[in-house]
Amino acid sequence: MDAVQRFDKVADYLLECFSNGQETVSKHDVIDDAGTVLSTEAFAVLDEIRESGVSIGDGKAVEALDTFVQAWSQGYDLASGNDLTDDDEAVSAVLSAYRSAKPAVAPAGPRL
Repeated sequence: MDAVQRFDKVADYLLECFSNGQETVSKHDVIDDAGTVLSTEAFAVLDEIRESGVSIGDGKAVEALDTFVQAWSQGYDLASGNDLTDDDEAVSAVLSAYRSAKPAVAPAGPRL
């Protein structure tokens, strides 16, 4: 799984939690059948994105995830989707906009 797929997996998990009414998510949540722990995967994918220079959307979603995990890095067990990014947007709103955005690449096929 590449960095974008890993990022999307984390974002999708968080968005599912938020859409079910959860405002906070535990760093100990297991996000798949393989036993992947949310905080471990979130920190790992952020590190991979930074180290490899992978571009994800317009960058706002990466900033949002980074904002979200700051609570965990400060020792808290829960992080909030209502935390605000540097652009004063809620983490949950930024991730939702990222996942609902249309692909920037036009679909292949004949032009009429």
